[in-house]
Amino acid sequence: MPEQRKRILIVEDDETLSKALGEALAQAGFEVDIAGDGELGLALAKKSSPDLMILDLTLPKLDGTEVLRRARTESALATTPTIILTNRDDIESLSQTLESGPVDFLIKHEQRLEQVVALVKKRLGASA
Repeated sequence: MPEQRKRILIVEDDETLSKALGEALAQAGFEVDIAGDGELGLALAKKSSPDLMILDLTLPKLDGTEVLRRARTESALATTPTIILTNRDDIESLSQTLESGPVDFLIKHEQRLEQVVALVKKRLGASA
């Protein structure tokens, strides 16, 4: 029986970025779901129990910090590895978000797609 592919949930309102990142992750062998706002992202997370979430902090409807806080109250999502991928680099948003337990905090303009894909692979301990 073939091994089931790992599922990644991208919650990002920048369509260009989410599409490019989704394609890069799919090419790396991951199943990818994409949500363009925080409410949809939280609903998809609850429905699909992703193996890892990539989450922006500045989102419509429900910000990323709140998405993560609520996800951590769900037993199936309480320990889901999360990569925060945002343009916000202020200490206050960083400390508030880290209290919710993300694995990594990346600044968008400092990352290439390949770096994010490599980090996803590392966090999941898998080749995909």
